Amino acid sequence: MEKWTLGRVTDEFLNPVEGGEEPSQPIERNKRGICEIADLLYADEIKPIGQAGVAIKSFSNEGYSETLADTTSVAARDRLDADIRAIMDTFFTREQLFRGVGW
Repeated sequence: MEKWTLGRVTDEFLNPVEGGEEPSQPIERNKRGICEIADLLYADEIKPIGQAGVAIKSFSNEGYSETLADTTSVAARDRLDADIRAIMDTFFTREQLFRGVGW
């Protein structure tokens, strides 16, 4: 997050010195956003592995079938980037995300 916000959201910002005031609402929202992004990246990384030791792409069971998303394609990477941007837009302020040009 520090890299994506150009140093505006750091560990020190997210964890103020003990004995101080309660964490502010933006800090709590930032922490929630970081958790949402971590969950998204984790879900993107785990792949169901079959008995043969390779990733399962589709399966069927007594008339029910399901095809899992391919997360290796360029379109899947673009979709992941769009999902991360949507989370950041939701949980981080414009000032934290501002880069001087379009996002």
